[in-house]
Amino acid sequence: MEIIKDGGLMIPLYHGTSTLFLEDILAKGLGAVNPIKKYSIMETLGKLVHKGYEYIEFLPKSVHWRLKQNSDIVNQAVANFRYSGVYLTPSKLTAVRYSRNKYGSELISNTMILYLFLEEYSVPIELDNDFLSHIINCSYEPVVIIASGVDCSLFQSENNNKLVKDTFKQLQFFWKRVLILNK
Repeated sequence: MEIIKDGGLMIPLYHGTSTLFLEDILAKGLGAVNPIKKYSIMETLGKLVHKGYEYIEFLPKSVHWRLKQNSDIVNQAVANFRYSGVYLTPSKLTAVRYSRNKYGSELISNTMILYLFLEEYSVPIELDNDFLSHIINCSYEPVVIIASGVDCSLFQSENNNKLVKDTFKQLQFFWKRVLILNK
């Protein structure tokens, strides 16, 4: 079976998120609202990282590691955080794993975890982001969205180092193997 027919991807793709974003997704569609940009998450993370480094001598090594990790994200040293679209995967398991981030977004979850670490170690920090302040004590359920028949012209690589057509070739190769194994 060919995975592309009439310009559409014939295999399902999955997106892991949470009920935090479900209302926007149902009302406007998957990808119509980018919560990272809408709620200035990267800017808030940058402020937290900066404040953490001001107090680094008072923080345990476990927090140093977290500061370095989030500093790499803010400074765009980590490729997958540069991409500003919707992440879709052919793997249900990957989508489920991402949906289990407490807030349905890896970046929002990282930001909240760093804030809580800094707060725990008495770093004088305010969470000056209304969205994050609102959701910090809330609970959300994991959600996996299935996308079928997606127009192939809408796809782009998450880090622009790999051509989308090469990704489709890999998917075709693996899809054939899955079909053989399931016979």
